[in-house]
Amino acid sequence: MQQIGFSELQVHCIIGLNDSERNEKQMIIMDLSINTEEYIDYVECASICTRIAEEGHFLLMETLGHEIIKALLLKWPLAGKIALTLKKPLALPNTAYAFVRVEK
Repeated sequence: MQQIGFSELQVHCIIGLNDSERNEKQMIIMDLSINTEEYIDYVECASICTRIAEEGHFLLMETLGHEIIKALLLKWPLAGKIALTLKKPLALPNTAYAFVRVEK
């Protein structure tokens, strides 16, 4: 078993419940790890994550996370555990970021 992934991928997208979040793109930061026995290209993983975030309009980070994991499993159905953390730096005052961690 091996683990591949990346840390601190920055993507700008429409995400959130508030009107201001629905009108302007904001930065989210992604960390991904995949346990696998097969070859998985982390560059392609980052591209899939970026495309889904930038092309979609999500109310919740949880929804974005599940959509990304679903797309990764379509591309690599034999992948083992996938863990994706989405961080939203401007979500809460006096914090570095709010985050959601989605695992499959």
